[in-house]
Amino acid sequence: MGGQIVHGMILRFRLGSERIVGNALIDMYCRNENVEVSQMVFERMESKNIASWTSLLNGFLMWNDFKSARRDFDEMPARNSISWTVMITGYVEGKSPVQGLEMFWRMKAEGKDQVTLIFYEMRKRDVLCWITLISGYAFHGRGNNALEVVNDMLDSGITPNEVAFVSVLSACSHAGLLVEDQKLFNRMVQFYGLKPKIEHYGCMVDLRGRAGLLDSKRFYRTDAHQPRCCYLVSLLSACLVHGNLHITLPHKW
Repeated sequence: MGGQIVHGMILRFRLGSERIVGNALIDMYCRNENVEVSQMVFERMESKNIASWTSLLNGFLMWNDFKSARRDFDEMPARNSISWTVMITGYVEGKSPVQGLEMFWRMKAEGKDQVTLIFYEMRKRDVLCWITLISGYAFHGRGNNALEVVNDMLDSGITPNEVAFVSVLSACSHAGLLVEDQKLFNRMVQFYGLKPKIEHYGCMVDLRGRAGLLDSKRFYRTDAHQPRCCYLVSLLSACLVHGNLHITLPHKW
């Protein structure tokens, strides 16, 4: 009620045309679960800036209206690091890491080399946030960057899960970081007590195949009930690349 009284006084004294006033009203109504009024204030503003758009964007995300938030984001005439941070953080905190990752690398593609900076400016970073950044570096073959992020994650007290290790092992595989990959695999098993899954072994097989270590059968073993298609694809591809057509597979295959 107090906010509405203030809004009424603003209209009475004709202060609504001031951008800073309009932005404050948008934020106020969003925080009080009245996003529709926030939209009305936004639409009636004669002059809008990035802060105006971002205030409304934040309001949509605050109440999990991702569709409206994305529409608002895409319609913004200009964006800054705060706009990107709000959108990416909204996706990640809303348990939509795939969309968050998409936004990370969309920003990168548009020439905004602020991905890591924005990540470290986030208020809350759980293991899902870290995995999103690690996966992004893995996708682009930036293994050393992925390793740096993993070390930062561990230093922050976050305990990595199986998905985090798949991301960083994949990053090391694409970057050819054989020694680092082996250390991480051992750390996952011996220090964190995680049981390797098909995806983890697949990364190890892929990396050794790239390095020409086709006789490293230790990583070709797995549970008899798990699928081995990824092994065969990685292994056969490596055989073709290195001209080794006589490799002996374990007898269980």
